[in-house]
Amino acid sequence: MGRPKKIHKSVELKNDVVLENVKSITLDGVSKQIAAVQVDIQQTLAKLSTELTQNLDTLNTVNTAIALKQEELKNLHDIEVTKISLDTLNQDIEATRQLWTDEQTKKAKEDDLARRERQLRWTREEEQYKYERDQAHKKLEDDFNARIQEATKQNTLQAEALQRSWEKREADLKSKEQ
Repeated sequence: MGRPKKIHKSVELKNDVVLENVKSITLDGVSKQIAAVQVDIQQTLAKLSTELTQNLDTLNTVNTAIALKQEELKNLHDIEVTKISLDTLNQDIEATRQLWTDEQTKKAKEDDLARRERQLRWTREEEQYKYERDQAHKKLEDDFNARIQEATKQNTLQAEALQRSWEKREADLKSKEQ
């Protein structure tokens, strides 16, 4: 039994403190306090709304900046890919140009060698032709000289025969005359 009395007294004491605290509170005062709290809450909500709007604007700006940077990064990547392709193409062109230059040099050497061989062959053919022509000419001259000698010999023999024949006739005529 001692215990419930103590609890009861403790509850009464708390109730007395609560009642003492609320004595000074009036309905008008509570209304004003609620109105003031409401105004504070509205101001805080307005401030939060403004901050939230500003944060959303900042977020949108950041998102736009991110999108722009991503586009810029994509453009830079495309430029890099194009540059790599261009570098590769330039290397291919340079390799082709070098190959072409090498082929031109090789062709020039081959043409020079062929020209020298052709010139040498023509020189040999010309020398061969001159030799054969000179030999043929010499043979013709020798044949001509042999014919002339033969003709001269024949003419000399005929002249001698004719001379003998004339001398014989003259001798015959002289012997007939005597």
